[in-house]
Amino acid sequence: MAADNRLGIFQMQDEDGIVDDYIEHLLADIIRNVKHLVIVCNGSINEEGLETLQTYTTDVFIRKNEGFDASAIKETLEDLLGWKRVYQYDELVIVNNSCYGPLYPLEIVFEKMKQKEIDFWGLTEQPSLPNKSSSQTIDSYYLPAHIQTYFLVIRNRLLHSEDFRRFWSTLPQIHTYQEAAIHYEARLTVFFTELGYVRDTYVDSELFTVENPEDNYAYGWHESYRLLAECKCPLIKRENFSNPLKETLEISAGEDMSHVLAFIREHTNYNENMIWDHLLRVCNVTDLYETMHLNYIFSTRTREAVQPIHIHNKAAVITHIYYPDLVDKCFEYIIQIPEEIDVIVTTSREDTRERIADYFSRHRIRNGHIVFSRNRGREQSALLVQCKDLLLRYEYLCFVHDKKVSGAVGVAKIGQSFMDLLWTNTLKSSAYIWNVLDCFEKNPRLGWLAPPAPHHASYLGVSAESWTSSYQATKILSDRLGLDDKLSEEKGPFALGTAFWCRTQALKSLFEYGFKYEDFAEEPMPIDGTISHAIERIFPYVAQHEGYYSGVMMTEEYAAIQIVNYRYMVNGIIRELKKKSGIPYYSYSYRNALDMAKGADIYHFALQHKKVFIYGAGDIGLKCAANLIAEQVDFQGFIVSDGHRTKIRLLDHPIYELSEIKADDEMGVILALNLSHIRQVISVLEEREFRNLFYL
Repeated sequence: MAADNRLGIFQMQDEDGIVDDYIEHLLADIIRNVKHLVIVCNGSINEEGLETLQTYTTDVFIRKNEGFDASAIKETLEDLLGWKRVYQYDELVIVNNSCYGPLYPLEIVFEKMKQKEIDFWGLTEQPSLPNKSSSQTIDSYYLPAHIQTYFLVIRNRLLHSEDFRRFWSTLPQIHTYQEAAIHYEARLTVFFTELGYVRDTYVDSELFTVENPEDNYAYGWHESYRLLAECKCPLIKRENFSNPLKETLEISAGEDMSHVLAFIREHTNYNENMIWDHLLRVCNVTDLYETMHLNYIFSTRTREAVQPIHIHNKAAVITHIYYPDLVDKCFEYIIQIPEEIDVIVTTSREDTRERIADYFSRHRIRNGHIVFSRNRGREQSALLVQCKDLLLRYEYLCFVHDKKVSGAVGVAKIGQSFMDLLWTNTLKSSAYIWNVLDCFEKNPRLGWLAPPAPHHASYLGVSAESWTSSYQATKILSDRLGLDDKLSEEKGPFALGTAFWCRTQALKSLFEYGFKYEDFAEEPMPIDGTISHAIERIFPYVAQHEGYYSGVMMTEEYAAIQIVNYRYMVNGIIRELKKKSGIPYYSYSYRNALDMAKGADIYHFALQHKKVFIYGAGDIGLKCAANLIAEQVDFQGFIVSDGHRTKIRLLDHPIYELSEIKADDEMGVILALNLSHIRQVISVLEEREFRNLFYL
């Protein structure tokens, strides 16, 4: 067999019809390892993207965005190419655009796998897991182990068999991602293995697999660093860089992806800008901040760079001071600014201006300037209107302002602490400022850094609901600026306070917009929902539009304070939850926190019914039962769907199949199921006249 007589099928889908650089890099390596390449696109591709794809092959097919990769491959084999043409090749290579890479040449992979007597192979194999799917196709308690089809190779014996054609001809119509995973990915491995075909993977999946399926996990999504560094896996799943943090925390502390990027940067030739270009185009900035843990902790005592950069006329600090009694406090920080950096202080009060001028004179701040602004729009207008012509003169810019709170919000110390947070984490010391600038120089895709959001006093609720009443105002501002961002009302900004360091190009759309004082609300400014509140929240979205990511910066000392504060607050919340619900691990605490917010109380429900059953004997059901037992709340046993009982008892309670239980008015059923199952189970229970249901 000619080793290079391979047919490649590359399947892709992009919501915006764009062919990113990471796809070109992947195609360039694939084309070196196949004799002919076919590209099939689910959904439209823009003109530029189509021209790019056609440089790799004359066979570029555009189809409706239906059926995910499963239906796209089926249509390509059966209709777009046809079996007669497929059979001209000895191997079939199927790849999709759900991965970045290759981080190592695919030639190395093919050469290694060439030595094995097998019929089909992939890079990774998902071990058997508890079945959380609501699909009826696989009705076993556990999903079978299966090769993941983002990269799949079919050898000659299987490719030319009737079995291979039969698999595709019997593939049902695919409507959902879940159906694609069940009917295509999981079924493919089972189907051919049961027929006697031999499979293998490039990565030794035994490294991540244990005998008990309950203890397995989706290592492809949670072990990216080991896959890359230890196993030399050439591809890495895109969604690993943007998985919701709540899912990550069910398995780990979330350290994996920052380690991955560092490894890529330091140990491979792969251009990480291709990853950032794609992520910043398609992801929400808060998701990126949380998944990548984009916190930067800087020393205030020593400059950390081994070979520090020298910035002259490249950076400026703009501070806005309104209150004359806060000038002394502000200048404790301003005098820390290195002399290479310009200092611009804005104010709208004459008495404050006089005190600022006195400080400039006494401290001989040679590069200091005072700018007088109108008191309409406060610090935002001082920056964006009065200082507009200054902003893009510099490569780097810091902005920070004074802060007080009114008596209606609370005592003066609340505002003072917020102000300390802003100034400490922007201008604490000369060494700190240099470390921030060095970080921007070291990370060319970093665009904006802000102090952490406040969590003390009444700010706790504001930080948790960071949009407050300002989402619509922010959305309107985003549209006015023409931003291409992923603004979402469900995902609030991760920083508040209008204090930051930035790469000025990252805020170019905002700085160049041309704001006027009349754009801002007159005094007294409303407490929420104005353009000023929108500007406070828009910064990381502007940076995203300009192609930069954003993060949070802190001094070492402040980080130490915050870690203790966060621990205290989280533990206090958990203790309160545990009094009512019992919180044994992260994902269960998250669900119950949501339930409690809705006023749901599992224990009140249990005590209101003479007979209580838990529907579900999996992981969620086990934790639910453990909590009931810990609180000495009795229940009759577990219920599972007919045919799903794999054991007779659990935690010394019987497990019943649904058909064994007859509903009555004294009975209550707690649904301890994965969310994907609940709707289907509720429908079945209601048909059988179960009325008293509690949803976890």
